[in-house]
Amino acid sequence: MYDLSLVLVELFSVMTCSIFIFIYSTISSDLLVVLMAFLLFLFLLIPFFIISDNINNSLASLPLSDKFFLSSLLFSCNLINITISVILIIELIYIFFFN
Repeated sequence: MYDLSLVLVELFSVMTCSIFIFIYSTISSDLLVVLMAFLLFLFLLIPFFIISDNINNSLASLPLSDKFFLSSLLFSCNLINITISVILIIELIYIFFFN
């Protein structure tokens, strides 16, 4: 269980960093800042998928209530990542064409 809680802390730290990058890029209107934020976000997706794979591998030995909680947590984190990436792509397109 200690290993799983450590992995969850890593997951939350990666999600927090990507949310802060997203907030900083939406406040800024400079093309270079938004492009760098998008690249940093893509760079943070690699550890996120590694951590989520570790959580998926440890789901087999957990009780049903923990499986449901962790699977819903992973689904919501994936949904947040997809939303952030789509909004960053739209923001990049908007700033590139209309700035």
